[in-house]
Amino acid sequence: MTSKSVSGGSYACAAPTELTLIQPTTVHSLPGYRLYLEFSDGEKGEVDLSDLAGKGVFEVWNDYNFFEQVHIAKHRAIQWNDEIAICPTPSTCN
Repeated sequence: MTSKSVSGGSYACAAPTELTLIQPTTVHSLPGYRLYLEFSDGEKGEVDLSDLAGKGVFEVWNDYNFFEQVHIAKHRAIQWNDEIAICPTPSTCN
């Protein structure tokens, strides 16, 4: 781990050889605007997205069949269509 100083503060970052990108490997819709997710590091869990349903770009989830079309996109984001995608991390799951 290396540490660098930025504008009076500091942050730690992993050396490139230590970097591991954790990506979603499985996604399934669950009742109540929840998703079941599995990640490449073995983490599994559920995330509740009900607070987003019907708001802004997520208004299309008012058609629950649309919400159920969730899938993992080529760039590994959780996606419904070309306009709606989220990038969850294992820490967002219960």
